[in-house]
Amino acid sequence: MRQLRNLTVLVVLALLLPACAGDPNVKKQRYYEQGVKYLSGGKYAEAIIEFRNAIQIDAKFVEAHHQLALSYRRKGWIVDARYELEKALTLRPKDSELAMALGDVLVELGLADDALKTVAVALESGERNARARTLLGRALAIKGDAAGALEAYRTALAEDPRVAEAHVGLGQLMLREGKRQEAEQAFQTALGLKPNSIEALLGLGTIRWQENRLDEARADFERAINTDSDAGPPRMALAGLYTVQGKTDEAIRELEMLTTRVAHLGATLQLGELYVRANKPDKAVQLLIPFVKRYPRLPQGHYLLGIAYMGTDRIELASASFEEVGRLSPQAPLGHYLLGKTYLQRGMGTPALQAMQTAERLGLRLADLKVDIANAYLQTARPREALSLVDAALKESPQDVRLHGLRGMALMALNDFGRAQGAFQRALEVDPTSIGANLALANL
Repeated sequence: MRQLRNLTVLVVLALLLPACAGDPNVKKQRYYEQGVKYLSGGKYAEAIIEFRNAIQIDAKFVEAHHQLALSYRRKGWIVDARYELEKALTLRPKDSELAMALGDVLVELGLADDALKTVAVALESGERNARARTLLGRALAIKGDAAGALEAYRTALAEDPRVAEAHVGLGQLMLREGKRQEAEQAFQTALGLKPNSIEALLGLGTIRWQENRLDEARADFERAINTDSDAGPPRMALAGLYTVQGKTDEAIRELEMLTTRVAHLGATLQLGELYVRANKPDKAVQLLIPFVKRYPRLPQGHYLLGIAYMGTDRIELASASFEEVGRLSPQAPLGHYLLGKTYLQRGMGTPALQAMQTAERLGLRLADLKVDIANAYLQTARPREALSLVDAALKESPQDVRLHGLRGMALMALNDFGRAQGAFQRALEVDPTSIGANLALANL
């Protein structure tokens, strides 16, 4: 009889186990718990997969959305983190913790107005007011409202003087105003409350950099990196310090150590710029192609990719990149100018002229701009306009050999060969080694 009872229990358990294993609630919880383990262990890609699996089973699983957002943020996919937190907050609109997390992300993205709306949710609850007011101060600081930010930080510290982030915020405001002593005191107070505060260490490093105490600044940045090797700002700061010291290879190495693991927005753009500066356009292209695919509405990515394409003589692709910059940032003159440069190289005089004139109308002031507009006039068979522009530019820059050469080309196009010869000879007086002027004179 006893054996029969034991057998019955085994049969029941055998029937229950598959049922439990197939229970959606059990499965989603297992995915969630595994994701938490991966996230705490720094395995962000694996954590993302587990949290996504949990959400596939239950799209309203708020905690999974929250943890997925944290994983995205640690991975450097800050835009994805924002959208995931917005989903979570939609499911739980009064959750101040979610509102605070979303506010942090929005501030990191520089979206101050959106952050202010989110902060209001956190302030409504009456909980964590000191943290919420600190976030309010950060958002107002981004908007340039220093007085409002200062009031928010002071209110936060009146409610809870142990909020290290509020002291950091005060330090950053003081630093902007050039009050280094007060800023340093605020950052030191923050470190006393939170010994591994990355923001406080960055603030102290910035002060020491400004005071030309570069070894101390580097030590602060390295300490911040040791606190969190996957954080972007400390490595970006250290790379910036190396760059101004002329240590471009060291700067690149720091950023590569970060971006091979974390897709940090700012660090990726900084690394792309350094590749271009170090005459490594192929590496810049390799880095930036997947970046612009992931963030197609970020003009900086297209801008750097266009410059990198120019460095590899892929001019049509460079044109496409700068065309995208023009669509995303139509008021940015440099994008129009570089687009015009690529059109000139392709022999497309009319669109080149349009792009150059747009850059000029938007306020771009570059010596090369007059030269390139004159070239565009010549490409479009308008030598008189080119000559008029060059003559005016020569009054301001009489020693610019390029302008004398262009003047000769315009006069040649007008069949005024005597004056053209004089222009080329004047170019050679300015620079006897000018290959262009020598060739033009020989051709004449």
